[in-house]
Amino acid sequence: MNRRRLRRVVPRWQVVLAVAVGAILMPPLIAHAGGGPASSPEPSTGSTEASSGTVAPGNLVVAATSQTPPAVSQAQLDAAAQAAAKSPRPGPDSNVYNGPVPAPSGSEMTRSGTDAVGDLKILNNRTLPPGGLRSGVGEPSADINGKNIFAVGNWYAAFSKNNGKFWTYLDPFTIFGPGYCCDQVAVYDLSHNRQFWLLQYGDHLATANSGGTDLVSWCNYNWSPTNFGLPSTYQFDYNHMAVSTRFLYVSTNVYSPSGFAGALVFRMPIDEMSNCAGFTYNYIFRSTEFADAFVQPAGDTMYWGTNWTTDLALGSTYRVLRWADDSGTFFWFDRAIDPYTFMFFGGTQNCGGGAVLNWCQRTDSRMSGGGYLGAPTLGSDNSTGGHDNDAILGFAFNAKNDGNHPYPFTRRIYFRASDIAYLGYSEAWATWGAFLYPDLAADSRGHVGWVTAFGGSGIYPSSALIVNDDFAQAQPWQRVDFQSGAGNACLNSADGLRRWGDYLTVRPTSPARYTWMATGFVMLANATFCNQDQGSNVQVKNVVIGRERDTLSYTRWKK
Repeated sequence: MNRRRLRRVVPRWQVVLAVAVGAILMPPLIAHAGGGPASSPEPSTGSTEASSGTVAPGNLVVAATSQTPPAVSQAQLDAAAQAAAKSPRPGPDSNVYNGPVPAPSGSEMTRSGTDAVGDLKILNNRTLPPGGLRSGVGEPSADINGKNIFAVGNWYAAFSKNNGKFWTYLDPFTIFGPGYCCDQVAVYDLSHNRQFWLLQYGDHLATANSGGTDLVSWCNYNWSPTNFGLPSTYQFDYNHMAVSTRFLYVSTNVYSPSGFAGALVFRMPIDEMSNCAGFTYNYIFRSTEFADAFVQPAGDTMYWGTNWTTDLALGSTYRVLRWADDSGTFFWFDRAIDPYTFMFFGGTQNCGGGAVLNWCQRTDSRMSGGGYLGAPTLGSDNSTGGHDNDAILGFAFNAKNDGNHPYPFTRRIYFRASDIAYLGYSEAWATWGAFLYPDLAADSRGHVGWVTAFGGSGIYPSSALIVNDDFAQAQPWQRVDFQSGAGNACLNSADGLRRWGDYLTVRPTSPARYTWMATGFVMLANATFCNQDQGSNVQVKNVVIGRERDTLSYTRWKK
């Protein structure tokens, strides 16, 4: 295919001292960029009106709770495991960039988290008690509100009202009806004090919400393909969720019986959901995008992006979409970026070495986690000088190993929010292992927390949080390895590939939002098949990480 003219990498970064507020309604959030220039404003690629529909009042459910994981029937487990073995489903066929790629950007990640120097530390380190059903594909997601933690994953749901000291369990297989599969996501909305919960079923999605200190009484809305003008035989897979000022946003991939059909983004008014009322919702269904991922936190405008489209080249382009809360029109922006090698299921990527088997055989470059939106801080830099008056969007995704990168790595890219001009990139890479499944979130200062899975030669898949703030302004930033693996990834029964993920999450800790809660999982011994219950062999952690200066902003809410 013909290669686009792309910006070249400049080998040395410059630190930009900038304290500014972007020309959008957002609190100050961070950026950190290195790459090509962006000077004159760049136009949008296109825009169109969203569709709309109405939904009846939600179903109010008072959950049955227990102090131990609920019992699940073999039939329920078999159905969930069978569905999970096929998820995430492959992306659509697209043109793929196959030209040269740049050398690694910046310094590599150290083999251990010794780059987490100074006063960066774990403020709360909680392990979800062993027991109950656990999948080797953990998909953990959690959020925090003071001393209240809500944690979900494959195949469990639990909350704690004392910072994870004790846990109360819910049953995702029964709480909102039968057919639960996987892909749960937890997001807390500070401004409305609502905990949101997204679950995937065989033929629909469920979005539920509860008071931030309740977590027992839930209002649930079910979403079927027919809610969006699609045939009832279509199915959803691989979801993201985020909040703006007014709306809860959900994205999901849509499949027909014959294969990929498109990507769906829909939004629901938070005020009405909080009251379990009926409402008008808006949605966008497009056949040209796959695996859309939102920024977090967002303000009066939601942004999302994808590196997988059917009408652009994979590995050298990126599409950003923008939708204001007070508008029915959304915009999209197609941008050329510095190239990388795109990764697909069953490719030649390798994340193992020695006794560590290749845990990324069933990994691709789709957007597994969200991005962030922010104005520059001391951590902002790029190779062409300052953008100290520009709000910046950041996204990250998996990239395949190449002649310059011995292992798969994470590419992080940056755009000027005002016109989505491409600013450059940075990377989490290493000569000894892979860094994959990134999820990013900005705190109240605009500093970025970045959860990741990592592993390689002699290192089983493990979990870490990378912090990019005023003390760690340049790559490789600072890293806290909060969970060490001791076993190999599970084997997917559907295709014989070893797999991890399929995602992790990180959230700013509410209400102060100066620290982060990261989720991770590891194997304590070698896993079996992914469709089998791994039980206590799967360790799930929810940790709060921050600077010494921010300890009080977190601990004052623990009491």
